Amino acid sequence: MELDAAARSVNRGMVAFDLALGAGALLAPDATLRLLGHADPSPDARALFRRNGPIWLTFAAAHAVAAVRGEPRPEPGAPIHRIVWRESTGGITGSADPPTLGA
Repeated sequence: MELDAAARSVNRGMVAFDLALGAGALLAPDATLRLLGHADPSPDARALFRRNGPIWLTFAAAHAVAAVRGEPRPEPGAPIHRIVWRESTGGITGSADPPTLGA
């Protein structure tokens, strides 16, 4: 399998994984954490895990868009990444843009 085909295959798998993780975090956080091998969560751990559910669903959406467009991964700097950055940092960085990696 060539590299591009492998990247597309992994991308499709990430759609399913992020969708399952996000839905599980929102709808059944205790069961999802147990499935992942964790003990019963504390109330604050459950709340944090549940809070990340929408972020994983956003990742699933980004991977789905990339799959439909035929891209192996979302384009760096795409608006979806800015939304995830803002939501996951709670606005504490003072920047709407995630840091860039490398030059």
